[in-house]
Amino acid sequence: MGGRVALRIANDERVRSVAALAPWLPAGEPTPAMGGRKVLLAHGTSDRRTDPWKTFSLAEKLVEQGVHVELVKVPGGGHSMLFPARPWHDLVSAFMVRTLLSG
Repeated sequence: MGGRVALRIANDERVRSVAALAPWLPAGEPTPAMGGRKVLLAHGTSDRRTDPWKTFSLAEKLVEQGVHVELVKVPGGGHSMLFPARPWHDLVSAFMVRTLLSG
């Protein structure tokens, strides 16, 4: 539930960027307010626990609101992000370095 939690607390003024990996986005979940934040959304296309298409739809909604979104679709990726884990770690660490350590 880490991806969903990251999105839910993103409107805190101390948050500069958000990385949400394979977030659970149940029906009726409000679109989070992301004004001024940079957002990474990543989801495996073969995830069977949480719906990757809801993540892709959220990315579109946020872009329409003018939010800087980096959307990564991991072809064939499942939910666990463990096999292999390294690409997921590299993705998030590079995003955080770019968004948190710049200016």
